[in-house]
Amino acid sequence: MRRGPAALVLVLAAAPAPAQEAAPIFQPEKEYSFKVKADGFEREEWTSRIFDAAGRYHNDDRASVRLRPRGEARLDKLTLGLGFNFAYGSDRNHEPSATIIRDNYRSRDARVDLAFARLQLTRGLRLEGGRFEMPVGLTEMLWDRDLRPQGGALTLESHDEAGRPRMGLTLLGARGSH
Repeated sequence: MRRGPAALVLVLAAAPAPAQEAAPIFQPEKEYSFKVKADGFEREEWTSRIFDAAGRYHNDDRASVRLRPRGEARLDKLTLGLGFNFAYGSDRNHEPSATIIRDNYRSRDARVDLAFARLQLTRGLRLEGGRFEMPVGLTEMLWDRDLRPQGGALTLESHDEAGRPRMGLTLLGARGSH
């Protein structure tokens, strides 16, 4: 009968004791990254026999090339971006004209396309400012993807277990775009 309490004492004595030292505090390393991105296109149009007057026609041939390089540097939760837009086309709309309604995009141009700062405050809260890509996914009928809002945006997102955004709310304040 005395074997029961003696066996219990041996089992408890053999059980592992909790650690005497506190576990070291995990300090994640800071994340740094630099990305270089570029996109572009080349387009040509040939239009034949455009009607001018009875028996008079003309042909209209146009070409356009655009290159948009950009760089993004990420330092932990802060991302800084700078991008350019280089355009060259055969249209002569870069020369001033007397018409009231002019083209809003010059065929031969170089400009700053993006200049932004993005701060990921928490996993689901992001703040952007400057000239940035439209943070709201709108169709081409509502917003031309080449236009960049100039201002600020605050985005609140919820994510699933895999880290993919599932639902979001974006507040956008912008003065204009190009």
